[in-house]
Amino acid sequence: MKKSLLFVSVVLLITCSQINKKMIVNGTIKGLQKGTIYLQHVEDTKYVTLDSLIINSTESFELGCNLEEAEMLFLSLSEDINADRISFFSSEETKINTTLKRFKFDAEIEGGVQQELLESYYKNMTRFNNQKLDLIKDKIIAQKESDQELVKGIQSKLDNALKRSYLYSINFAINNKNSEVAPYLAVAELYDANVKYLDTINSVLQENIANSKYGIILDAHESQGFAIEEALSCNVPLLVWNVSSMSQEEGGNYQHIPATSIPYWDKRCGENFYQPWFGTFNEIILIWIFPFIFKISQ
Repeated sequence: MKKSLLFVSVVLLITCSQINKKMIVNGTIKGLQKGTIYLQHVEDTKYVTLDSLIINSTESFELGCNLEEAEMLFLSLSEDINADRISFFSSEETKINTTLKRFKFDAEIEGGVQQELLESYYKNMTRFNNQKLDLIKDKIIAQKESDQELVKGIQSKLDNALKRSYLYSINFAINNKNSEVAPYLAVAELYDANVKYLDTINSVLQENIANSKYGIILDAHESQGFAIEEALSCNVPLLVWNVSSMSQEEGGNYQHIPATSIPYWDKRCGENFYQPWFGTFNEIILIWIFPFIFKISQ
């Protein structure tokens, strides 16, 4: 199940660049004298510009738009899909100071409670990520030395580290069930976790959070996951359409960007194929129709 599917179901009708702006982001970009700054969000798996500002001989900026609810926003110096982006949770006013040279990594963000909560999560996750990186380095060295026993032991430690990071993320989301950050972490950081963990998070969300943008996405993703798990638990194989590049999924000129619809596929799940004229709707139909075809063929 691909990460990009998580953002397909929700379409927000948001009008920006109006006079009365409810969400403001301002700050400075040291070293920037000329260019364009873009304020974006994700809509149907694409970056969509909400507001923009042409910079000329100044390092300061102010952007804004009307938002129906808190969500992740992105600040960028280009609309290119591969451009560096500063991500932050929206609030009535957010202040971002950074540099042109290290635009993404030098960013200092002062935002609302959701942003503070998100930063505390990522700060603690750094410890898990650093541990996994160290283990990966050790594994590479062991593989070069053909020490299979050591490789096996390191892989076991990697698996345990991954489980601990998942459990931390799940507990963090549950403990912050009254914040939009909880469902956001579920769909952005736990998209490939066991469906029962996503269900646990989904079931404890407060009603207003469950009905938020990321709450709706989480509910849809969880339901799809249960359907697939039920099919596999009955030994019913799946027939799934796969892609080889983003252009097949998104359209446009993305041939140079590799992509897949099934990053965690196993041959025991069934069959997958490449067919450029199929789309997401067809993929979903095939998931449901193929079990019946399989039964008839037996």
